[in-house]
Amino acid sequence: MDKIQNNATEVANESANVAVETTSVKNVNYSEMIEKRNEEVARPTRLAIINGEERKIIVARTEYDMEQPKDKRNLLEKVDRTKLFKCFYHLTMPEIFWQEGLPLFDENGNMIDEGTDNVFVFCPTSDSFWRERLEEKLEYVEILSFGSVQEYAKAVGCANLYSRGLSNIEKLGVVDHLFSTRIGGVSKGDYATMNLSYTRGDDKECVDENYRRIAQVLGHGKTLDDFVCTFQTHTTNIRVVTEGDRGKGPARVRDYTDIDGLITNVPGIILGTFHADCPPIYIVDPVKRAIGLVHSGWKGTRGEIGKKAIEKMSATYGSRPLDCVCAIGPSICGECYEIGEDVALEFAKAYTEKELEDNKILVPYPNNKYRLYLWNAIKLSLQRAGVPDQNIIVTDICTKCNPDLLFSHRVHGEKRGNLMAFLTINE
Repeated sequence: MDKIQNNATEVANESANVAVETTSVKNVNYSEMIEKRNEEVARPTRLAIINGEERKIIVARTEYDMEQPKDKRNLLEKVDRTKLFKCFYHLTMPEIFWQEGLPLFDENGNMIDEGTDNVFVFCPTSDSFWRERLEEKLEYVEILSFGSVQEYAKAVGCANLYSRGLSNIEKLGVVDHLFSTRIGGVSKGDYATMNLSYTRGDDKECVDENYRRIAQVLGHGKTLDDFVCTFQTHTTNIRVVTEGDRGKGPARVRDYTDIDGLITNVPGIILGTFHADCPPIYIVDPVKRAIGLVHSGWKGTRGEIGKKAIEKMSATYGSRPLDCVCAIGPSICGECYEIGEDVALEFAKAYTEKELEDNKILVPYPNNKYRLYLWNAIKLSLQRAGVPDQNIIVTDICTKCNPDLLFSHRVHGEKRGNLMAFLTINE
């Protein structure tokens, strides 16, 4: 440590000497001076793909960046990197910080001189905060523009940035959608922190606040009165949601039961389904401006609830499967989903042997166990409904593989909160 401090002192002294020597020289070339200073400091650079071009950049931090706990810095190095979800990294330009007189620092904690080239300021999220330092190359980068440091701070501090890849659903411009994590709420203990279930023993006030935060992220003045939630019992029942249902969930008592799927064409209503390993299926018809959201556990998947939701949308709103865009959200992956012969037999009845094998739905395992790939079964069911293959987006995020980020029944058992999927038509 003393050697590092001595080296830092020597660099500082050398920099001071440079500054003293140049005061007596007219027409100082400041760009050369900054370049020389950068070389002396040995400023670290990173590879990043920006607008399709690979570049060497300096990733800058502000004095407001969160410091990673020392005992957590190597957290992700211990996990299987192949099972990590795709992460987007948000960067912004440094000029607003320099204009407002706020210093920027490189990855070694050295201050970056104003005007230094190829500097991009890191905008941390709950996902990228841990991942960014691990990556040799930042492959998925989005450059953001802020009018002031205050706008930057608001975006980072209020969790308005998403570090998961944008799907074809968002690109439609018809809907807003969200899948919650364990992060960002106020619940405590086994429910920490973003629990969205009122039936697991959490304080109602905490759950109410968690819904308010979800509403804030979805924007457009949303409140608890805009949510409509399922009453899940692993059925294949679909409810047509109308204006009269608005608020049934967090704000009003649900006057229905045994509902695992919801469809609507009412703008502003937020459909919500509960999850802790079972997949959500998002369905969007941009032509008729209708949506569906379903909870598809193994029973719902076996009963093709996704297909039934599309059929219900066709009968109710005139939706055509060819126009629908669907997404299978975060849930347990096939490698983690071990089942017994009883469940395997149910899928053997629903699909031909060729379908099970060609689509990798059911894979035998030792001791009369099987691996069930729900994502593949749901995708095949949606294709059977008539949805084009290119209109089906399949997640790569496993709840069981990411228990620190997501609630998982297989990991946490009954002592846990619930995640939720949300989908709403833009007003």
